[in-house]
Amino acid sequence: MIWLTSLLLFLSNPLISSDWQELSLFDLPPYGIMKATSELEGNDKEPDQGKYGVIRAFDKDYSTAWVEGKDGNGIHQSIYIVVAENRKTINIFNGFGKSPELYQKNNRVKKLKLSCLVAINPEGYVSETSISYQTLAYEEDYFLNLKDTFALQSLTFPFPSEQLNTFRDSCIKRFNNEFNYDIGRTDFILKMEIIDIYPGNQWDDTCISEIFFNNLYLHNPYNERYSNITDIYLNEEENTLLLDSDKGNGLILFEDTSSVIQIIEFSKDKRWVICIRMPADQGEGRVETEYLLFNTQTGKLMNERLAGISGENIFGPFFFTYQQNQLFLEYTTPDDSGFIELH
Repeated sequence: MIWLTSLLLFLSNPLISSDWQELSLFDLPPYGIMKATSELEGNDKEPDQGKYGVIRAFDKDYSTAWVEGKDGNGIHQSIYIVVAENRKTINIFNGFGKSPELYQKNNRVKKLKLSCLVAINPEGYVSETSISYQTLAYEEDYFLNLKDTFALQSLTFPFPSEQLNTFRDSCIKRFNNEFNYDIGRTDFILKMEIIDIYPGNQWDDTCISEIFFNNLYLHNPYNERYSNITDIYLNEEENTLLLDSDKGNGLILFEDTSSVIQIIEFSKDKRWVICIRMPADQGEGRVETEYLLFNTQTGKLMNERLAGISGENIFGPFFFTYQQNQLFLEYTTPDDSGFIELH
């Protein structure tokens, strides 16, 4: 009750300029700070946390989905999400990812409108479940055209980082001039509005299964070739990477007869393996060593895919590291180092 009274006083403050917009988002750890304009009713849980609530687009699970809940095809329904400053890519699994059949039965997003808000939370204007902001919108919106494909799509985050940071600084200065409140926190909020859809063949509900930024890889079970991997090893010539799984022994994961391959490390569950590759004919000059990362379940070399997800040119050396039993890949870039969480 005290918080609600304070919020009402805050919203009625005569110092608020007309183009500031009040926005309250749900604080839903560990998923993030977010909300959707609607959701399909699926059970009696709290708003945005139900079977088709907005957290289903951020729960690291392709088999769940946010499903908008308005009558019609979902055009102009939106998701709001607080995003980190170092975002470089936006990764989206469009539609309902539980199965290819459900994907086709429901609407998928064809075009998204992206708007970025600088959001300032006055100190104390929070509750146990939500955060209240005053926001100003960045002057330019962008549009993403999504493919109608049952797969993850990685796109460049379109807002220029330097200009956003400059805009944020000007918003903070303006807030301090116009409000009599200390600043509790300042965030960037990304608004994603559905502009156009691919129609489903059975239902008129638009779905998004997953959205994430930069530093996460999510495994899609429909891409699996191998499971229950028991061993990863090289042939005698050290030019072929082999594995044993429930589909047989000695299965070729990777082969390069012009090179020498060495296994550096594999993850505890043997789903990931780091190797280095060197020319078989090394000559007298400097030997080029290339780091390679493989996903054993898909049977694929992942360097290029992870670069697309992270938005960076990824170079070795690579290392596996664990944080609270979750696997991360530590890598280097031309300018720095980074981490990608591997699921």
